[in-house]
Amino acid sequence: MLEAEVLVIGGGIAGLVAAARAADEGLEVLVVDKGSGATYQSAGVVDVMAYPPSQGLFLNPLKGVEVTVKTAPTHPYAIIGRGNEEESVRRVKEAVEYFIDLTSSGIRLEGDIERNVILMNTIGSFKVTCLAPHTIFNGKVDDLSDASLLIAGFRGLLGFNPAFCASGAEYIASKFNVNLKEAMYTWLSHPRLRKFNLTFIELARMMDDDEFRKELGEALRKAVAEREATHIALPTLGFESPEENMKVIEEEADVKVFELISPPPSIPGQRMVKILEECVRKRKVRVIRGYKAAGFREENMRVKEIILESGEKKIPVRVGACILATGKFIGGGLTEEEDMVKEAVFGLPVYDGRGQPLDERKIPKLLVRDPFSQQPLIACGVKVNPQMKPLTLRGKPYENLFAAGSIISGYDYVKERSGIGVAAATGYFAGLNAAYCLKR
Repeated sequence: MLEAEVLVIGGGIAGLVAAARAADEGLEVLVVDKGSGATYQSAGVVDVMAYPPSQGLFLNPLKGVEVTVKTAPTHPYAIIGRGNEEESVRRVKEAVEYFIDLTSSGIRLEGDIERNVILMNTIGSFKVTCLAPHTIFNGKVDDLSDASLLIAGFRGLLGFNPAFCASGAEYIASKFNVNLKEAMYTWLSHPRLRKFNLTFIELARMMDDDEFRKELGEALRKAVAEREATHIALPTLGFESPEENMKVIEEEADVKVFELISPPPSIPGQRMVKILEECVRKRKVRVIRGYKAAGFREENMRVKEIILESGEKKIPVRVGACILATGKFIGGGLTEEEDMVKEAVFGLPVYDGRGQPLDERKIPKLLVRDPFSQQPLIACGVKVNPQMKPLTLRGKPYENLFAAGSIISGYDYVKERSGIGVAAATGYFAGLNAAYCLKR
């Protein structure tokens, strides 16, 4: 049998932030995760709030948080501040600043929590966010005024067409009143590139190779000279050393270089999880991957034990407190059973985005035919109180169970552009409250 003062179920951003915060309070923390979840699919940039519920675009994320608290009382931002706008803003800012400091050893996040910017992605579209790794932030649309942008594609790379992306860049610049001088594209070939079926992950690994990176820089220098480009956009700058890779290519090509936000499985998202894992391990947090929480034992509304499972192997873990950070459907926190949504570990009741229990409502009733419309299913999850404790079927919380991240109901991270902001904020306070629970 294993023991942990705090057991965190889920190894995405919410779970790892919660683990770090609890460890900062001097507690022994164990993180268990069954595999890659939604964080690996995320853009690897920090969205706090761009589109508050029923509102348009907000250029100031904290103003967006303030409006959200006013208009959406069941939103996690409203809950952590007990419905007080100023308190919610203060707490969100505190949590995001903690997240920036936590990841600073491996990721240089640039931007301002009070200003959203426009960044381009590999599908010719854009993303509104406020903080991003330096390698991505280097290409914010505002800085492309009077620029001659060259988008570099690689022969055989699946899912990336630089010609389409260049056309999208011109549209994005015009949409946001940026005087982009020109958007061009080029196709690059290399003996190590296959003619087809090259993945972003394979290309990222090649970017970390000194010889490949140097040869790429030389090829880009020639392309820049031919096109008179001032900026180069690449689909990825690598796994291990993206900033170093960017610097080398900039020196070789003598232009400003940046990477585009990549599609799932996201390279920046995977880099972020890796850095967070390293940060929690430095705090002596144990991380076990490949196991899922398959059951629990409780006494008098306290969780006493969690059963971990991997194949036929089962391991009981005696816990002082537990943090549920399993995510929604991708992470396995919510599952489907006879067309109804179920919470996978504790059998907690599931609520919709307005804080109403789903009861017998089936999944088809939570879907909208129009794929571009808001999907009510995304806002479903468990309901938490201001201490981040989820409500049980009895209507009361377990004394030592907390929740963090997208398993919590009341928000649509896709539409709002609030994913990592909510994950960081709820993870931060779930970890802190779990520590208070054990110390009092």
